[in-house]
Amino acid sequence: CLDAKIDKEGTIILEPTKDFPHTKLFMEYDKSQVSVQFEKIKVEDPKLQRVWKKSLTRIVLTNLSHKLKDEIKITFRQ
Repeated sequence: CLDAKIDKEGTIILEPTKDFPHTKLFMEYDKSQVSVQFEKIKVEDPKLQRVWKKSLTRIVLTNLSHKLKDEIKITFRQ
């Protein structure tokens, strides 16, 4: 699993870890449209721990608009 952190408002960096050393992703979003939070989720299933280790990070994007219909662009790049 990759470590997530906000590089600057509008960009989240998904950093390499020792388990995934060759992967680095950038997740770009419009900061005027969404807010970002990270939630740690404990992995308790031993079978899943072999792949995901002890925890995962959930990236929660919350729409800041109160519109019933909207369009939000999220871009991933290496």
